[in-house]
Amino acid sequence: MIRISYEGIRKWVLIARKLIFTDENKIPTKTWHADETYIKIKGKGFWLWVVYCKESKHVIAWYISKTHLLKDAKTVLQKAIKQTQGVRPKKIITDGLWQYPVAIKKVIGWNWREQKKKHIISSGIGLNAVLKRVNREIKRRYKWFGSFQTQETADIFFNLFFYHFNKNQINSLELT
Repeated sequence: MIRISYEGIRKWVLIARKLIFTDENKIPTKTWHADETYIKIKGKGFWLWVVYCKESKHVIAWYISKTHLLKDAKTVLQKAIKQTQGVRPKKIITDGLWQYPVAIKKVIGWNWREQKKKHIISSGIGLNAVLKRVNREIKRRYKWFGSFQTQETADIFFNLFFYHFNKNQINSLELT
């Protein structure tokens, strides 16, 4: 008989929060989707920024911020580049948020002609729908919390969520 205690679960979460959710053998990414969604931490509004790779079907990077500013868009893109070991995408699809074109220019470094070709703005049912579905799943999963109690618990939750999301994507790709 296996007995699970709260202390055992707490220790597992502390170990699991350090997991890295990208594989080193992953194919370099070509198309990124970037989007943000509104979440609550202790009843206050925060933004969860997510960068998703179309080819590998992985969440490459995510970031929680109190603000909805250019620095936040730049931070999540910088994290994505770091996760892909400096590999820059060939194309980025975002919604119409004004912060993305400026952040892409500063972080990715495309000149305006390249950016005009490689940055696609699409939201809702358009090309960015895949990431909108991920955001809906995030909201569905954490809805029963009502609100996270601290930003640290939100970080732990999303680290585990995206780790398992990416692992499930690998398993589903191997089955097909």
